[in-house]
Amino acid sequence: MKLQGFHPDFIKYLEKFRFTRNIYSTREGDIVFPVSPVLQVEAKIIEAQIIETILLNILNFQTLIATKASRMRHAAAGCTLIDFGLRRAQGPGGYYASRAAFIGGFNSTSNVIAGREYGIPVSGTMAHSYIESYDDELTAFRNYADVHPFDSVLLVDTYDTLNSGLPNAVKVAKEMEMKGHRLSGVRLDSGDLAYLARRSREILDNAGLHYVKIAASNQLDENIIKSLLEQHAPIDVFGVGTSLITGHPDASLDGVYKLALSNGKPRIKLSDNVNKFTLPHRKQVFRMMDNTGYFAGADAVSLADEQDVEIMHHPLFPLKSLSTKTYIKEPLLQKVMSDGKRLNKLLSLAEIAGYTRDRLKRLQKNSDIVLATQDWHPQAHKSFASNHPGKNPFEKIDLHGIEQILWPDHCVQGTAGAGFHPALETNKIAAIFRKGMDPETDSYSGFYDNGHQISTGLSGYLREKGITEIFFCGLAADICVYYTILDALNEGFEATLIEDASSPLDISTFSDKKTRLRKNGVSILNSGHML
Repeated sequence: MKLQGFHPDFIKYLEKFRFTRNIYSTREGDIVFPVSPVLQVEAKIIEAQIIETILLNILNFQTLIATKASRMRHAAAGCTLIDFGLRRAQGPGGYYASRAAFIGGFNSTSNVIAGREYGIPVSGTMAHSYIESYDDELTAFRNYADVHPFDSVLLVDTYDTLNSGLPNAVKVAKEMEMKGHRLSGVRLDSGDLAYLARRSREILDNAGLHYVKIAASNQLDENIIKSLLEQHAPIDVFGVGTSLITGHPDASLDGVYKLALSNGKPRIKLSDNVNKFTLPHRKQVFRMMDNTGYFAGADAVSLADEQDVEIMHHPLFPLKSLSTKTYIKEPLLQKVMSDGKRLNKLLSLAEIAGYTRDRLKRLQKNSDIVLATQDWHPQAHKSFASNHPGKNPFEKIDLHGIEQILWPDHCVQGTAGAGFHPALETNKIAAIFRKGMDPETDSYSGFYDNGHQISTGLSGYLREKGITEIFFCGLAADICVYYTILDALNEGFEATLIEDASSPLDISTFSDKKTRLRKNGVSILNSGHML
C-alpha cells in the first residue's frame, strides 16, 4: 500500500477512525439565512478536521441545489416540475442533486437510481432517438403508446411541431381512447414555447383532448418559467435540466467551516474583509417568529448558553440593531449526534420535503397579507349622476375644465352598497384603506384620496410590513385597479394583476391598458398560476 507521503502511524489511525463526539445541527429542510451557523461540531481537533471536507461537500452542494429548486417551485406555482438534469451534472453529483431538488420542491426525477435509493417518483418522456429510429413519426408514436398505455407523453418537435407532431399525437390519442386508454401529455422541447403551447392547447382542445397535458423543456430556469406563465402559456409540466443540476449561475455555495473554541478558549479568524470575520465560541441560533408562527426574516446568533435574546445587532453594521422582545424565539441548533451516535431516526425524503414546504410558507407570510381598498363616498359626491340633473351614469361632462365621468350612486358611506360582497372572506382582510371621501374630488387609486393630495396610508403600511410585491384583483380593473397599480409602480413596488379575478367596465379599452401595464413591468397572471 502506498502511503502517499503520510506517516504510517497516521494511516493506522485512519484505518480504525470513527467519529466519537457531538454534532448540533439545524433540521434538514429548514430555511437558513446568510452568515448564520447551520451546524456545530464538538470533537477532538483531529476528528473535527477529518470530517470537514465531507461536511462542506454535502452541505454546500445540496443546499445550493435545493435553493435553486425552491426558486423554480416558486416561479412554477402549481405546475409539475421534473428533474431532467443527470446528463448535465458534474459526474456523480447528479445523484445527490436529484435528492436536493426533491427537497426544494420538485415533483419527480428522470434519475432512476435516485428514485430507487430515495423513493423519489420517477418520470420521463420518449426521446428524439426513439422517434428517429422509426421510418415515420406516427408509427413511433403508436408503438410507444402500445408499450406505455397509461403514461404516454409524446415528444412532438422532432420534425415539425404543429404540422406533424401535434396532428400525429392527436391521431394516436384518439386511437388510445378507442382502446380505453388516454394520452397523458405532449412535450415541447424547442422553439417559442409560449406560442407553441397556446397553439398546442388549441389543437388538443378542438379535438376534444382537454385532458392531455402540455410539458415543456429546453434550457429552462426560474426566470424563463416565470416569463412563460406571465405570457399565459398553458404549460402543465416543466422539465428542467442544466440550470437546476448545476445551480446556474451560482455554481457553488461558499459555506465555511471555522474553529470557534479550542482548549476552552474562544477563537476568532480576522480578515481585511469584515465579512470574513468569524464569531468565536459555541453558539445557538434563534429563529425569530411573530405570534402566528411566521418568520421575522432574520435569525439571532447567540452564545450557546444564552436562554434568551432581547436585542439583535447587524453582523456587519453593529450600530444597526433590532429589539427582539416581542418575538417568539425558536432555537435551531439541536443535538443530533452524541458520542458518535445518531440521536434521531432518519426521516424519509418526503418528510424532509414536507418540512421545507411548511417553513417556506412561514417565510412568505407577507405575500399572504390580504388588503382591501374601499370607496367611501359622501351622498353628495360630485361624481354621482344623481347630483347632475338630466345626466346619465357613465356620461362624460366638463366640470370646472376637467372631463368628469358620472357614476351611478355607489359605495355611499354607511350604506349596504359600501359593504363587501358576502362571498368575500372578510375575516382574512388585514386592513382597509378608504378613498373617495371628499365630495368635490374623485379618487381612483387606493394609494391616495382626494385625487393625489392625501395618502390613504397604504404605501406606509406596505413598507412597514416589508412588502415589496403586490398582487391586485377586483372590479373596475380598467379604472380603480389600473390606477392603483400605476401608483404602486411609482411607489417602487412590484405588481401583478390577477386577470381572471378582475373585471373591467370597458372591455374595449382594457386591452390597451394591459399592454401599458406589461410595458411598465407588471406581470399579468391567472389564479391557476398562483401559489
